[in-house]
Amino acid sequence: MQNVKEFKAQVNKEREIRMYGCEISEFKEMIEDSFTFRASGPSMVAMSLLSDAQEILSRDTSGTFSLYQGEEVRQILNRAKWILSEYVMDTLKL
Repeated sequence: MQNVKEFKAQVNKEREIRMYGCEISEFKEMIEDSFTFRASGPSMVAMSLLSDAQEILSRDTSGTFSLYQGEEVRQILNRAKWILSEYVMDTLKL
């Protein structure tokens, strides 16, 4: 039974690394320890990440992204979406 549990944990870890570039637990700790998160909140952290992705996109003057650039932008956008879903959407009362 433990092997199945370990396998599922490993698969989840690998999925998180593919999606976000790191494990969510590490990412959450990193952003919650950041000055921006403490001073301005999670929305500002998400906006900062979106600006990072925008900057990477603007650097490509040739119109052809490398696989690395595309993957980096995708992971940054996933991180911003995670912040919005984890911190911001929970606080909205519709």
